[in-house]
Amino acid sequence: MIDDLAVDAAGQWCALETCDIAQRQQGKGAIIETIELAGLFLFREMLILHSAHEYKTAQEAFLRIRALIDGSNDLTRYVKAIREANGEQQIILMSGARLRFVARSKGSGRGFSAERNILDEAYALTRTQLAALLPTMSAQPNPQVNMFTTVPDAETMPEGDEAVLPGIHKRALAAAAAGRPGRLCYHDHSIRREELPKADPVTDEKAFEAYIELAYQANPAMGIRISEDYVRGELAALGASKFAVERLGLWLEEDAPEWQVFHRGEWFDCKDEESAPQDPVAFALIVSEDLAWTSVCVAGQRADGMHHIEVAERQAGTSWAVPWMLERHAKWRPCRVVISKSTPAGQFVAPLTEAGIEVTTISTQDAAAASGALLTAVESKTVRHRGQGTLNISVARAARRNVAKTWELALTSGTSDVSPAAGCAYALWGYTTRAPAPQPFFASVRGR
Repeated sequence: MIDDLAVDAAGQWCALETCDIAQRQQGKGAIIETIELAGLFLFREMLILHSAHEYKTAQEAFLRIRALIDGSNDLTRYVKAIREANGEQQIILMSGARLRFVARSKGSGRGFSAERNILDEAYALTRTQLAALLPTMSAQPNPQVNMFTTVPDAETMPEGDEAVLPGIHKRALAAAAAGRPGRLCYHDHSIRREELPKADPVTDEKAFEAYIELAYQANPAMGIRISEDYVRGELAALGASKFAVERLGLWLEEDAPEWQVFHRGEWFDCKDEESAPQDPVAFALIVSEDLAWTSVCVAGQRADGMHHIEVAERQAGTSWAVPWMLERHAKWRPCRVVISKSTPAGQFVAPLTEAGIEVTTISTQDAAAASGALLTAVESKTVRHRGQGTLNISVARAARRNVAKTWELALTSGTSDVSPAAGCAYALWGYTTRAPAPQPFFASVRGR
């Protein structure tokens, strides 16, 4: 925050833009409140706009800062009014200075010439929204924009060029490399992809401890507001990939092409967080080309007739997959277990077969049909998914691999492992092409 509010010799803000990126529960809200209170009561800024991606988030911020002001006689004596009407929530001082809370939209902020714009949950900030805010500040003598956020993921980040945060991230890295920060102040507590251990922390003790050490680097509040014991339990419960995003702030791979196969809007139109398949379901085992990750994908049919897909499990390495499958197969009795012998997952066919599990191997021609069928299901909105981060990223970065006169979903796109998308296609193919369940036989005798 000291850098955010640094001034030059003329008393002007050194930074026009500030961007603070941190994981949840790091005290981000307290930093926002400090800046807003200082702007109102110390800096004499006449209009501060606080916006968030949703109205309820802006409302919660209003209630928190109101409680701080109400709890201090030194502050309340300067307050003229506090308005609570929806869309009009603001704090007005005797001087006429105002702190106003709004939900962001393409029109919010237009008509308001604010000296300071607080943009909370900036992962969802769009260029259209920013365009409604920045020009209003151009005539202010000493304006500043303050952005606060967690690292975005494939689901929450705006589509394509509308996303603001990835551009700021790239600008900051380029400025740091060149040693010329310009008027951007950037704080990012997230770890880099190359810092992650290759081993699975759930099964490898050294990797587990390395992840905990990274958590200290990525979470300034760890050991203060967040206990190490809690984070250890979080890692065990979430697994490596989810923990890396939620606690370590792992960014999506930079410059990776997205939405080349599927359409982003159509994919998220198929999202239903409560979606669940009925028995039986089909499994598909799939392994990344570098053998670093194994995923178990599931497909089935819901009570309403829609198909359902999900990633049931995803872990580093391959050693866990057969024991996991043997246990779950005995419990869930899937109608099919699908594996592509021509991919790294082919190694599982023999041990699963020897253990008494019937494996359906999918040919290249069938894999192409499965890939096309999943694309069609998404386009026609006849399939549902829960919006899992792992699957969202895989589908966003899915790529086509040309085979003969057709195509199939590739396991890798650039340097990204996108095998879960193909795994869900295989599972859905396994479910929809299975033999129909045997029907009860009823014999009748004429005359009886």
